[in-house]
Amino acid sequence: MITLLDNDIEHIRSVLRRSLNGVEENPILTSPYWRRRLVSIMRMNQLSVAQLTQIDALLTILNQFVLAQACHATS
Repeated sequence: MITLLDNDIEHIRSVLRRSLNGVEENPILTSPYWRRRLVSIMRMNQLSVAQLTQIDALLTILNQFVLAQACHATS
């Protein structure tokens, strides 16, 4: 059964990279914004292992983005 939570995770997955690539055009949808959304989902009770795995993968994407930005800023 697909829940609203599953739909929310899927929505974040589908727009995360596009929004990070367009940070200059839409500064609201930055990596801290997405991290807050994902952390708020993680704090919910009764998450399945699959949901936690998906959230972890999205947090990994965010971490990679932040590292790439930091490397780009210092070069």
